[in-house]
Amino acid sequence: MPRTKLGALVLCVVAGIALSGCAWLLPERPIAVGCELQQGNGPRDQGSDPPGIPLGGIAGLTPIQADAAVRAAGHVAVFRLDSMTCVCVPPAGYGPVTEGWWASNGVLWLDLEDVVPQGNKLLNNTGC
Repeated sequence: MPRTKLGALVLCVVAGIALSGCAWLLPERPIAVGCELQQGNGPRDQGSDPPGIPLGGIAGLTPIQADAAVRAAGHVAVFRLDSMTCVCVPPAGYGPVTEGWWASNGVLWLDLEDVVPQGNKLLNNTGC
């Protein structure tokens, strides 16, 4: 085998061993980011919440009003703007709050209806 092919083969084998040897450094599940990093003191690991919002007096409020009510009750809220975007600040121009559930980290996730942002559109994980 010519030297260049042998060198390339050795390099590929060494790189493969090095990369597979580092697999133990990776977590078993994806690393949480943004909204998922929030921690609250609400119920945890309940399976599935019933329809509606599991904290009284929140349904139909604007995000700003809902955030104030959630904080007054000693909890943390995350707002889901759509299936791909969540934020950790109450977004102005969105709402009302329509659905909610307790996440496994004790945070109250709140879905918003009639998403009509005012001003700048909030990016995913804003405020987290």
